[in-house]
Amino acid sequence: MASGNHPAPRLHEPGLLGVRQGSQPAPLSGPLGATGTSLVDREEDMAAITSLLLADDVRLLTLTGPAGVGKTRLALEVGRSVAAHFPQGVLFIDLSSVRNPAEVLPAIARQLGLLDTGGPDIASWLQAYLSDRQMLLILDNLEQVLPADVGLEELLVGASGLTLLVTSREPLHLLWEQLYHVPPLALPDPEHLPPLDEVAEIPSVALFVRRAQMIDSQFRLTDDNAQAIAELVVRLDGLPLAIKLAAARIQLLSPQMLLERLSRRLSLLHWEAPGLPQRQHTLRAAIAWSYDHLSPGEQAHFRSLGVFFGAFTIEAAEAVAARATPQTLDMLEALGSLVDKSLVQREDDGQGGYRFRLLESVQEFALERLAEAGELDAAKRSHAHYYVTLAERAEPDLNGPRQRMWFVQLEGTRDNLRAAMEWLLDHDDGEGALRLAVALAHFWEIRGYLTEGRRWLEAGLARASAAPPALRARAVTWLGAILVLSVDRTGTNGVDQAANARETLNAGMDLARAVGDPVSTARALTFVGVLSLMTGEWDGGKRVLHEAQTCWKEAGHDWGIVQALLPLGVITFLQGQHEEAVELMGEVLSRAIDAGDDWGKGVALLFLVNLMATRGDSARALALERELHAVSVQAQSGRILFLAAAGAAWLARDRGDPERLGRLVGASESIFQALGLVASLIRRVFVAPAVDALQARQERVELDAAARTGRRLSFSQVAALIEEVLDEVQQVGAVQEPDRERSHAGPLSQREHEVLQLVAEGLSNKQIAKELIIAESTVRYHLTSIFNKLGVDTRTHALAVAAQRGFIQLGATH
Repeated sequence: MASGNHPAPRLHEPGLLGVRQGSQPAPLSGPLGATGTSLVDREEDMAAITSLLLADDVRLLTLTGPAGVGKTRLALEVGRSVAAHFPQGVLFIDLSSVRNPAEVLPAIARQLGLLDTGGPDIASWLQAYLSDRQMLLILDNLEQVLPADVGLEELLVGASGLTLLVTSREPLHLLWEQLYHVPPLALPDPEHLPPLDEVAEIPSVALFVRRAQMIDSQFRLTDDNAQAIAELVVRLDGLPLAIKLAAARIQLLSPQMLLERLSRRLSLLHWEAPGLPQRQHTLRAAIAWSYDHLSPGEQAHFRSLGVFFGAFTIEAAEAVAARATPQTLDMLEALGSLVDKSLVQREDDGQGGYRFRLLESVQEFALERLAEAGELDAAKRSHAHYYVTLAERAEPDLNGPRQRMWFVQLEGTRDNLRAAMEWLLDHDDGEGALRLAVALAHFWEIRGYLTEGRRWLEAGLARASAAPPALRARAVTWLGAILVLSVDRTGTNGVDQAANARETLNAGMDLARAVGDPVSTARALTFVGVLSLMTGEWDGGKRVLHEAQTCWKEAGHDWGIVQALLPLGVITFLQGQHEEAVELMGEVLSRAIDAGDDWGKGVALLFLVNLMATRGDSARALALERELHAVSVQAQSGRILFLAAAGAAWLARDRGDPERLGRLVGASESIFQALGLVASLIRRVFVAPAVDALQARQERVELDAAARTGRRLSFSQVAALIEEVLDEVQQVGAVQEPDRERSHAGPLSQREHEVLQLVAEGLSNKQIAKELIIAESTVRYHLTSIFNKLGVDTRTHALAVAAQRGFIQLGATH
């Protein structure tokens, strides 16, 4: 590694972090997002912060200032402006929901697209991952874990190209730290106002006018209201959030009326809150003022929203409010009003709908009001029970056709799931906590939240000793599965971890069999088989996996069958039983397509590439590799892109352009640093032979230079590089006879000719997919292309036209 006793990562070395499903591999460009409005007159701050951030001796820049002063907004704008100076990207990381200092580095790893495998030294793994990258990480809202050490100094030591831009209400007090205090917006002098056009340019006034116009498009700054607006923004101390909250009332109250009401409630502008900076008193006053002007029903609903952490849905808000603070006012109506008043923020949920959240200061205020009303315990209980129900509703669909929808929804509400779990454990509802942990176990497994999954499952089991045996059987089995995935195969304690995982799985299996739970039994057997694959106990692993396959079939669980077949096929391949491996991987592919399992499909395609090439069918191998590459791009999955890169490197190992191949190997190694489990095996089978072949053809210095370039490529650049390599393989490798193919196929590609010939033999789309080892959707795509090229719209017409033109011979065998 980059520090301590860990060696720096080289071309051949594995890592223990993994890219979670659906994420892009490093290097990443940060999801800075759209802000909706332009930044009001922060040019001087922007220039000063940018200059500091790009200085050679500044690695950690902290933006300090009161809540609501606009630190986050300014950091985002600076991130956009300096993006060109950071080749591997700018990444925004919201830490507002993190309360434990130990969770800061795992949160950074997750946002980088890295999989937390439960290793004890995540700082060293992050150092290795970031060691040769020039990146800017924007860490937002770090104050709630201070003054504890969160590991940032160690990270900076080991990653020389890393720069951190932090927002916090207080300094971090680190040796590396450069401070920049973000001031409130500039204020007018109400006693000496300049001409109207100059008043309009004062930042605090400009912000109020702009926000008011978003509510009322007819609103204007005039000679009649300029004095009131000037006094208003001064009373709000130039804090952007306070100004926005006040402006949100412009539809009901004129600036003069706003000022009058604030003046009559002067005590709210000097909120008594020990320990808070003076300027935060004004922000709380603005929130309190808005709250006081809500109707009783709106106030009750607003209070109930204080129990949510991060984003929540209308359904969640309705469920909590209905149980905790029943009111006659409809939540949809109340939520609309609260959004209009800027007390609740609305955002896209990524699935064509909306979700909502409270700003942190607003949430704190809502919680205080909830406690004062004596409703806090009821609201938190309602919140926890809602998320248990939600997770249990999602669980059956986490491996079905609605999988992607549920993963997006659960990911978007992770903070609430954590809060629910903590409440259940704190209030001795061990069974509720265990129900929630079990329902989320597959989510944790797929997304790679292994440390979190293990922690909650162990805590639930410890608190729920009297839970129903069937529930405990599922929990112990899932805990064993997560322990298998967390085994540190490169560490000194890997053997002990494997033994612990095996013991837990066996205990789960005994419980599952005792209560007659075939799914948990099959899951335990499957992960015993996976563990055997990892530890080299292949014969025993095959026996267990065959038993697991039988159990999954008896349970009618198609997704589970894929999970058992996949390691079985890999073991068979490693034992050199290639014909059997072809059959197994073909079945995995077919079942994975039906189950919507992109990862299973990708691994099966990769091994089939090797198996077909070993058979001497290089054309089929290349076609399968192109199919694999298409899956990775369609799924936008870094894990599957690694598979495609490994397969392309292996195919081109002795005939591709060395410099291009060197870049591809470097790119695959970069992604590999963030993968575990089967990745090391794939690296040995596919990437290592490519490296060996390249070293025989190329000077090591030149290869290392190309690999360094490859390690810095983005997802889209790696995808384009794979396409270039595959095109070269086809041209250099002469995988087909161009002249003969053109004479037979005419305008059709070779694959289209194959599809059409199988149509002529009477095969269905599903049968063609199985014959060619491609997806059924790909068959439909090829048929559409054939119809377009031949100017037809039916299979029969296509066959007739193709036969007439000599593209195929009807009655010929394939």
